[in-house]
Amino acid sequence: MLAGLGATVLPQGLAAGESPATAPRPGQESLATFDALATLGLASQALSGPPRSEIETAASVEPTPTPSPSPTPTPEPPVCVDDPTHPLYCIYTVVSGDTLSGIAQKLAFSGNASLSAAEMLAQSNKPDVVSSDQIVPGQRLRVPKQSGILHTVLVPESLGEIAAAYGVTAEAIVAVAGNNIPDADSIRLGQDLLVPDPLKLPQVATTAAPPLETPQPQETPTVQPTPAPTDTPEPETPAATPTRSARRTPTATPSPARTPRPGRASNFGFIWPVQGPISSTFGPSHPLGIDIDLYEDPNATIVAAKSGIVTFAGGNPCCSYGLYVVIDHGDGTQTLYAHFSSIAVQAGQSVARGQKIGNGGRTGYATGNHLHFEIRVDGKVVDPMLFLP
Repeated sequence: MLAGLGATVLPQGLAAGESPATAPRPGQESLATFDALATLGLASQALSGPPRSEIETAASVEPTPTPSPSPTPTPEPPVCVDDPTHPLYCIYTVVSGDTLSGIAQKLAFSGNASLSAAEMLAQSNKPDVVSSDQIVPGQRLRVPKQSGILHTVLVPESLGEIAAAYGVTAEAIVAVAGNNIPDADSIRLGQDLLVPDPLKLPQVATTAAPPLETPQPQETPTVQPTPAPTDTPEPETPAATPTRSARRTPTATPSPARTPRPGRASNFGFIWPVQGPISSTFGPSHPLGIDIDLYEDPNATIVAAKSGIVTFAGGNPCCSYGLYVVIDHGDGTQTLYAHFSSIAVQAGQSVARGQKIGNGGRTGYATGNHLHFEIRVDGKVVDPMLFLP
């Protein structure tokens, strides 16, 4: 009885055998419930993300664009391109509006008190450059690596003769490292030399008449039948027929009578190296020879104008003469043939008159396919028309 009564009067929620001290007090259940709900609410918020208002606010803010990396600038090609096989000069390609003096200024190429930079550039690019008026876009020019003139050895000449032609000393030319001259006797045909700080330009030596031991040819007029004697007094005896050289004053337009004729040799033993119209004659604007046009046969066979020994065969396709051949004829004359597309002979080779030495082309400076042809007598440039048939 007493035991049952005690069980009924225990506080609500107190289990049998539980100490009153550990039983929850009034209100504790409510606090625990509140804490549990609060915890559940935070977890729900964490699972469901930020409130809608915060999402809308975040959506309204534009994202900051990621800056793209700046492109690496492409370096501009060099204005004057080095040629590893020709360390004395670089190669400049003419653009519209260029002049020789403007090119020199662009490349910091200077002249001296005696010669302008333009004069040095023109002399370095013979035979096709005489002045600024004769350069065209696309043309490639040789520009010396230092103030000076590029001289190409085309005929047997001593270093002293070359130095004297430019008003400098042989020692000054030897001192240019790129010339590769171990001694004054080691220069060779076809070699390019840089003449530093020249004081003058070499004179283009020409001759009024062929200075050969062979008698000068006289073009004898065609013999006409002797008319029957009449009472009419005979006309005065005409003056002596002028020599070939006296009549061959270079003109801008070549005479049709001088069209190359195959097979025939002149009194000096020369034949035409190729057939074609003469597009440039010998004169102040073209002082080193003549040009024979090849537009009808761009790669025509070029033959030796006279028997001899090939002293040079090669060149640089980029500039000036391009690929060219020099022949020594053993009588004080040499011939030069330029702008080949291909060469069929080599230095030291004997060639007969009329033998193929290469094919025409437009290497070097050539506005079209043509043969540039020169004759020198004792190293002096002469008008080829004086020697050709």
